[in-house]
Amino acid sequence: MKRRRRASPKRRPTRNPFFSTRLKLAALACALVALGLWWGLHGPDTRPPVYEEPLPAGPSARTLPEMDQEVFAALEKAGVEPETLRLKHGAGAHGELTLMQAHLAPGGSLKTAAKKISQTLGRHGLKVAPKTRGKSLDLEISLNGRVTHRVRLLPPLAVAEPKTKKARPQVALLIDDLGYDLSAARELAGLGIPLTMSILPYSPHAAETAALARQRGLQVMLHMPMEPQGYPQVDPGPGALMVEMSSRELSQKTQKALDSLPQAVGVNNHMGSRFTRHPSLLMPVLATLKKRGLFFVDSYTTKGSKGLATARRLGVSSARRGIFLDNQATPKAVGVQIQRLLKLARQKGALIAIAHPHPGTITALKKWAPLLRKKTDLVLVSQLVRPRLKAIRRAKVAR
Repeated sequence: MKRRRRASPKRRPTRNPFFSTRLKLAALACALVALGLWWGLHGPDTRPPVYEEPLPAGPSARTLPEMDQEVFAALEKAGVEPETLRLKHGAGAHGELTLMQAHLAPGGSLKTAAKKISQTLGRHGLKVAPKTRGKSLDLEISLNGRVTHRVRLLPPLAVAEPKTKKARPQVALLIDDLGYDLSAARELAGLGIPLTMSILPYSPHAAETAALARQRGLQVMLHMPMEPQGYPQVDPGPGALMVEMSSRELSQKTQKALDSLPQAVGVNNHMGSRFTRHPSLLMPVLATLKKRGLFFVDSYTTKGSKGLATARRLGVSSARRGIFLDNQATPKAVGVQIQRLLKLARQKGALIAIAHPHPGTITALKKWAPLLRKKTDLVLVSQLVRPRLKAIRRAKVAR
């Protein structure tokens, strides 16, 4: 009788240590990727913000400051007396419009000047339509059918105007959107000129930027985000005031933002082209500022803004932005805007100019700072709000 052989037990396959290590590394890598995705969605945002709302698209990619530069150059070439040039900005049928008026230099001819201006601007694609008005000549300048400038040329002055000593205009430089780039804040603080630094709430370097400003005797404002027309494609950032919020929520959000930046002596809006159109939304925000004795500057990101009118109705010390320096943030374009600033300041007597911590803006301010000091009295924003703040509050800021 044959004996049955016992079935030998199955041997377990020998594990490959190299293969096992690779599995562990793959699992670790997947975990790190998942953690990175979660942190990107929920972790602190250190990305720089969108500085301002994009400008409305026009018939050409060229900006108004660029066209202003071309018109300035054409007038100079045509023999306009620079000291007589007057400048004003208003609203045209298709957007912003620049109005200019100037006398020709002695010996100049209106007809010859108009011809030179037309030839010079024609090379840049601008069309010039002249129209005689008595002893003056009006030039309507357009690009692709959109009128961008109206220039009135006047004959040479028969008698030189007596030179009277005028008080120098006051200019306040307000730097928006600070709190994300500390090195840019340091460069601005090192310019050696009075600046007002407007800091975004909850930005990663808000406290450090505010402390730097106070050390240098500069002023601190809160740059309060408000809903723009382009939302949600254009994001105003954390803590923004939105049009669907209740009065109580708007007041609470404003208080919380102010508590995060106790050094602030005033507020101006970041974006807000939709929000600032509504007085009913602005009122709880401005009432909070009034309780704390703070002022408000309307950044004027839309011509429909009710910020200044609402603030004055509530008795809040307030002012409005006069010019943006760096919608086109190249040193050359900012330089053109600074020249516009000087002309507007001479006409108005006082002006608030808003800029941003772009590298091109900082480069231009370094170059133009000596001329700004020479031609204007550079002041802090609090000195240009109406009614003016008490001297004791200004002294507290400058410590």
